[in-house]
Amino acid sequence: MADALDTVARAPFERHQLAALLRPAWDLRGNVCLVDALYIALSDALSAPIVTIDRGLAGSASAVELVEL
Repeated sequence: MADALDTVARAPFERHQLAALLRPAWDLRGNVCLVDALYIALSDALSAPIVTIDRGLAGSASAVELVEL
């Protein structure tokens, strides 16, 4: 587990401003919770897919791909 945490700590994370995501996330409020809506808004802003095992999230946006374990 310590090796995995060290790997995550070295990952090149990039921060994004919340303010730019709030309005698009708010527009999704009828379909998903706020946290999921923020991920979807960020995904749209970056033109990047979301990969998840959450069936609810996968069914809520076109750029979300369900991974079955």
